[in-house]
Amino acid sequence: MKKLAVFVVILLFVYCAAYGVARWRKCIVMNRYEVKEQHLLVRHTAPGVDVRKDWKGDFKNKLNPVLYIIFRPLELIEDRLRGGSSRNSPLPVQHQS
Repeated sequence: MKKLAVFVVILLFVYCAAYGVARWRKCIVMNRYEVKEQHLLVRHTAPGVDVRKDWKGDFKNKLNPVLYIIFRPLELIEDRLRGGSSRNSPLPVQHQS
């Protein structure tokens, strides 16, 4: 039983480390956009996009959605902690004189 617990802890550590590498290599990025009507700034994780037009860019663009699905449990935790929506106060209107 103790060996199983150690194995699960090691597996969880490797999973979290791999998620960190995926974030570091921009396979998973934090997207943000503004909802102007409600003055909200929304942040959430999303698959990254590589703009290179060679085989490396094509490979990464095919791999990113797969990594996004694999790491979805940690992304949900990150969305809950760092993401979500926040009030974005509108800029004050400047009157011309």
